[in-house]
Formats: sequence, structure tokens, C-alpha cells
Amino acid sequence: MNAVADLSMVRARIAGVPAPLRMSLRDVGGDAALVGPLPFLKMGESLCIEMPGSPPDATARAAHIAGVHLEVNPDDGIPSLVVRLTRRAADVPMLAASRLAAGAGAENLVLVLGCATLAMAAFVAGWAL
Repeated sequence: MNAVADLSMVRARIAGVPAPLRMSLRDVGGDAALVGPLPFLKMGESLCIEMPGSPPDATARAAHIAGVHLEVNPDDGIPSLVVRLTRRAADVPMLAASRLAAGAGAENLVLVLGCATLAMAAFVAGWAL
């Protein structure tokens, strides 16, 4: 197993990214690695999906983040972020069962209502313009 050690916090300037990224420089088994948290991709976090070109309320769907990984295109070497989804937070294996047991039903209801509210707000904003 490779040893992992944080060396320091750094700012990484990556071509195509408008501002430097604050990341942790790590030693991973003798190789350098940059690591940065992505809190908006937290396992179990809720999100609302809408299809472009359709009225927001017609296509809004509630989901939870169940996993993330990168797929690298072998032709051009460009990675794509893949976010695996589930309809129920209880389906996310990383979340503690005790946290979900009490509020899973209410959480899904709130998520659906939240999507509906966002869809209605988008509709009203589009109509007003």
C-alpha cells in the first residue's frame, strides 16, 4: 500500500481554468499529486435535473449523488466527470443507515417539493422577461 502524506497547501494554475485552484500537494508513494475537495459532489447530496428546451416544471426530476468517477477519452485524453445518481438517499451505501432511517421519506418529499419550487421560479422568471 502506498504511503500518502500531505506536504502543503498550494495554488495550482491549470490551463483553461480562470482562477488558481487551492489544493493540497501530496506525496503518494514517491509521486506528487494534487488533491482538492469537491464539497458540491458530497455522497447523498440532493440535486434537481432538468432537460434543456422543455418547460422546467415538465422535466424536473429529483435525485441524489450515489458516486463519482472520471472517464478518460482514449482519443483525446480529456476526462469527463461521471456522477452516478439514485432516486433515494437510502440507496447511497456510504451514508449511515441510522441517519437515513428517520427522515428518508420526508427527505425525498422535500427534494421533490424543492425541484417543483425551482421549476416554478424558473417558469415565472422566464415568463416575466
